[in-house]
Amino acid sequence: MKAAKLSHNGLEAVLEHNGRTERLLVKDYPYIKGFEPVFAQFCAFHLLAPHLPKNVISNFPISNPMIKLINKMYSFEGEPSPRISSPKVNIAGIPFKTSNDKAVISYSAGKDSMWNLWWAQEEFGKDNVLAAHISGLNRSNSSDETRYALRQSKKFDFSLEMLQLCNGSGGKGYQVMRSRDMFMVGILIPYALNFGASNIIIEGFGEDVRSSEPFTGHEQNMLLFNKTLKEMNIPIRVKWRNRKEMDVVKDLYINKPDWMSEVCNCFSPSHYKIALHNSWERRTPSIRLYDSQCGSCVKCRIINIGRILYDPNFEATEEDITYYIKSTEKWYAEHKITHNDMIGGSFLEALTKAAKIHDIDLSKI
Repeated sequence: MKAAKLSHNGLEAVLEHNGRTERLLVKDYPYIKGFEPVFAQFCAFHLLAPHLPKNVISNFPISNPMIKLINKMYSFEGEPSPRISSPKVNIAGIPFKTSNDKAVISYSAGKDSMWNLWWAQEEFGKDNVLAAHISGLNRSNSSDETRYALRQSKKFDFSLEMLQLCNGSGGKGYQVMRSRDMFMVGILIPYALNFGASNIIIEGFGEDVRSSEPFTGHEQNMLLFNKTLKEMNIPIRVKWRNRKEMDVVKDLYINKPDWMSEVCNCFSPSHYKIALHNSWERRTPSIRLYDSQCGSCVKCRIINIGRILYDPNFEATEEDITYYIKSTEKWYAEHKITHNDMIGGSFLEALTKAAKIHDIDLSKI
């Protein structure tokens, strides 16, 4: 089998593998002297993750710390370390002064990034927190996430930077999550350096860890990534807080209830979302879905069960609430295996609690 070939030119990285060409390109980036070779390494990590080729030839240097991280990812997936051939050139660090009193949030416009924005503003002060959204990271819902990130920034008055990513990587589903969170942090580094922040905040690891969780879904691997950043002489660390999924929803309804109507946490593509949204308006007319919601996907059900339990302003008929809870129980039974990396234990606990409050016997559904 031919070796996979990596190349980069400025802020574009390319992988040629098995007759396919995949690329990552960033536009309108803050200029940071010496960052382009570092950027290429994070791209290499992300481009290799879906395929895990055994032999890799790179026309740019890949540092020893990054090679160790790549090897760890392969090992986690049960694969032997790849043979990587790249120029042997030391990559200098980035001599920026950063402050531990400032933070950049990897901001998707979903509930977890909104929750991170809330506690980060409490900890660091509003002026010391910058949200950064990567448009194009999540290809299927990128336009919606970008629109809502901008809308939230305007409505709730927080600082937001937009990174335009042309995403031609081959990762989908589980494969993309092998590397996504680390890649996401890596390409946000220039925003943190320009802002003078030493912290980049991501979603935490609050739910019970399953063996099916991808490489970046395990806390010990993110700790290893922080070590990698230090060894690469990058004055940035990843920071997170662990909180269970439904507790995040509860916290937001208690502390920032007006934010939740703006949440963008729907997995359905736009051309399905409208039809699904309208179908719920017919079935449960008193439950007014948020305009970002389809009502049927895992993310929407998490928010809406939380809304039934915790939203102080939620009003709906008992008939519609019962219908939605019963529908969600049926949906859960059908999807708990295929969605087990997204449906944490707290979701089932919340669903059971909502059923009990509304006198619904889930065993009879």
